[in-house]
Amino acid sequence: MWLLVAIITVAGAIFRFLGLDWQSLWLDEASSLRNAHAFGREGIQGLAHVDQIAPFHSVVLWLSTSLGGDTEFAIRLPSVIAGILSIPLTFIVAKRMFGSRSAALVSAALVALSPFAIWFSQEGRMYALLLLAGLAYIALVWPIVERPLKMSELVLLTLCTRLALACTIIWRCSCCRSGCSC
Repeated sequence: MWLLVAIITVAGAIFRFLGLDWQSLWLDEASSLRNAHAFGREGIQGLAHVDQIAPFHSVVLWLSTSLGGDTEFAIRLPSVIAGILSIPLTFIVAKRMFGSRSAALVSAALVALSPFAIWFSQEGRMYALLLLAGLAYIALVWPIVERPLKMSELVLLTLCTRLALACTIIWRCSCCRSGCSC
């Protein structure tokens, strides 16, 4: 079964890497790059002064461009990786939800071949990271339906929730309520 998941994931990876740097940056991707540079210079405070945006993508993008430069490939690579990781995670989530390997394989194949999932995996924005965080959240919270969570699962769920929030604009509000100084 995992061999089929691996084949589907490799097919999805090919589609996500294919033509990754054919287009120049979009304006919103350039904005993401600006945010990453602001984070690199001044941390969260610098990012808060440049844009009211969730920080997680900016941090990941800063790491990627620190290693690969300000190229289209390096800017879009975090989204590609998140999109690829979403494929087997979709299989895991669907298997838990539906209890069927075939339904889980179809679900993973749909994500692997979805034009929208591929498009967002090729953009230097936070959308693919948000998909991955959302899938991880579902994978971690789904056992609550069947049994109480273990402490380690609760810690992972809390971390995943914060990462998902850090991918969205909602982060700003939750951060302020929890006492963050930005």
